[in-house]
Amino acid sequence: MLGNTPFNFRTIEKIISAFGYIFSDISFQRIDPTTSAIKTIKVPITQAAKDKWAIREIEDPDAGDEARQRHVQIVLPRLGYEMTNFTFDPSRQLPPINYRVNVSGNGPTALVQLNPVPQIFDFELYLQTRTLSDSYAIVEQISAFFHPDYVVPIIDIPEMNIRRDIIFTMTGKSHSDSYEGSMMDKRVIEWTFNFQALGHIYPPIREKKVITNTKVFMDNRESVVLTTSPAAPNIDIPYDVIETIVP
Repeated sequence: MLGNTPFNFRTIEKIISAFGYIFSDISFQRIDPTTSAIKTIKVPITQAAKDKWAIREIEDPDAGDEARQRHVQIVLPRLGYEMTNFTFDPSRQLPPINYRVNVSGNGPTALVQLNPVPQIFDFELYLQTRTLSDSYAIVEQISAFFHPDYVVPIIDIPEMNIRRDIIFTMTGKSHSDSYEGSMMDKRVIEWTFNFQALGHIYPPIREKKVITNTKVFMDNRESVVLTTSPAAPNIDIPYDVIETIVP
């Protein structure tokens, strides 16, 4: 685009992965009322749109029955999430013509990248369970870590040595219960959590030559010449700048 070679820093994928990582190890304990045995259950999580998830649940009449169900991955409880949108954030905009520089490892050149474009990423997290007890146990664990923010560090652009803390903010939650439906319906308790994340989209990286000599003219008609030593330095390592006054 605009004369640039194709580029993809996988920034959006990294932010989505960081969001899923937060909820990837949720587990809870369930007590068997008959034997009082305690069973620890890990809650599976998938990146999936809510509509497709619900349709798969409806289409399988044996969902939840581990012996008969067709789709093992929809055993409840379970979590699902998706990024629903992202928009420009003017409050964090930096001057677009400013840039960041890093060493290139290629002699007298440097890597140059203009300031990124700040974005607000919207996420939804879905939880489905069969019982209120299971849902409350999971909801408590999710809510306990958002005040309302939670920070995940990521490596945004390794080539430019850019590392950022992505701030995920819980902006709301809601729930529904199918208990009031038909007696033939399976009970499904569903929670929806809304989040926002502050991230950036980055422009391409360009490799540019560095200035190795310059000449400054003075008022007294003298000039100052600045040159590097060696003449074509590798900016990855220290080099000298020699000043010469020319009458």
